[in-house]
Amino acid sequence: MNELIEYLAARKPFSKLTNAEREAVCELMSREAYEHLRAILLLAPALDEGPPPPAALRDRLLARMSAAPGPRGLGRAMSLHIPAWQAAAAFLFAMAAVWFLKKEQVRTIVTPVVQIQTDTLYREKIVWKERIVLREKTVYRNSPVVKAAGPEASSMKESIAEEIPAGAFTVPGAGTSLKDEPALMDFFVQTK
Repeated sequence: MNELIEYLAARKPFSKLTNAEREAVCELMSREAYEHLRAILLLAPALDEGPPPPAALRDRLLARMSAAPGPRGLGRAMSLHIPAWQAAAAFLFAMAAVWFLKKEQVRTIVTPVVQIQTDTLYREKIVWKERIVLREKTVYRNSPVVKAAGPEASSMKESIAEEIPAGAFTVPGAGTSLKDEPALMDFFVQTK
């Protein structure tokens, strides 16, 4: 942090800075950061009622903040100073772990083998049995049937029409299930 900005933040808000002072502040931080810094600097004396820190602490902190960061990751690990006996012990431990934990190598020799087998395959086939059902219906008539001869044929047609009851053709008959009639199944599926 710049000493000029610290001096300005302790004494003036951002709105009362001159144009030159605003340019100097905006080069390093935003307006919100400046206002936040001002609020901290104004509250700091009320928070610290104990003995003040030594004057050299501020210089050391500023020097530490401005210094380049140290190495990270592998570079930091390489910069550590490890005694030689610890490095040798770690190396021997790693070698022992590799020796005890390695897997045995199994060498296999592949030889060609010819094997001839004969298997029997049984296939199950469903054979439908055919069944023919003849249904006969006996019709009893009250009047004798008149035989027609020649011109009386038209009168016979009228008498036959009178003999058939009117309600016989209006009620459709019940159908037959394919489950009950395997012959119908053969007809529709064409299994033969």
